[in-house]
Amino acid sequence: MFSCFVETDLGLFGAEGDELGVSRIYLPNETLAKGPSEGPLPWDFEGQLRAYLAGERKDWNLPFSMTGSPFQLAVWYACKDIPYGSTCTYGELASLAGYPGAAQAVGRAMASNPLPLIVPCHRVLPASGGIGSYSGGSHLKQWLLHLEGALDKG
Repeated sequence: MFSCFVETDLGLFGAEGDELGVSRIYLPNETLAKGPSEGPLPWDFEGQLRAYLAGERKDWNLPFSMTGSPFQLAVWYACKDIPYGSTCTYGELASLAGYPGAAQAVGRAMASNPLPLIVPCHRVLPASGGIGSYSGGSHLKQWLLHLEGALDKG
């Protein structure tokens, strides 16, 4: 297992992975398991993270590896396709993943998303309005949506 930890103005981000790619991203406010590591990630997570947070990068170019149920994987891959600067509701994401009517289950899948930012679950909002929950906290979710211009569209 490889790891990388990046201190930013928003807090400490972390990433873990293996030879297949990044398998876990930790957001500020999440517990980071700084355990034994074979060394730093062989990919430039830090550089891409810093460029993204500075508004200089819209896409991630990192190999990644996700493990989950077929439903979770369908939802996560559908979420990965939500464009930078856009949002959708949990219900819309359920339909995009091929599970119309499964908005609550999509919410649970988003809560266990192992790769926030790469799988941009911050772009998924409740149909009732507002920001909704986020593993990095609602402040970070709102900050990311403003960074992308998603909340500035009228």
